[in-house]
Amino acid sequence: MKAQVSTEFLTMFMLLAIFATVVFYINYERRVETSEFRIRSDASRISDLIENEINIAIEQGDGYERTFFIPYKIADLDYKIYVYSDGSLGITWDNEYYLRKLLTANITNGTSPPPNNFEISTGYNRVKNSKGGIEILAV
Repeated sequence: MKAQVSTEFLTMFMLLAIFATVVFYINYERRVETSEFRIRSDASRISDLIENEINIAIEQGDGYERTFFIPYKIADLDYKIYVYSDGSLGITWDNEYYLRKLLTANITNGTSPPPNNFEISTGYNRVKNSKGGIEILAV
């Protein structure tokens, strides 16, 4: 009789362990999905911010200048922001990226004439409309 109780106990323990493993795995997957969604949402929000600053500078015309802030991290991750010569804005982090097409390709960082590829710094930046061209400079 004791052997049967031990066998039943081990069977129940194994079933409970399998069930707990499945529950923990599903919970982990949901947390990963939530984290990835949050990172992509933050990347989208940052690209919206930069795109809006560029669009406002275009609309306001020559002489417009404004300072704006780009967060240093996305969900505690380091990331980089690039403007490409084709007028795209890219945000990269941990072998992932978010890409968006901008209204104009006439964007520079003030060191070389457009179109060129350059990185936008996190932190404070200044957007400036200078003779129809947009400059984004770290402050």
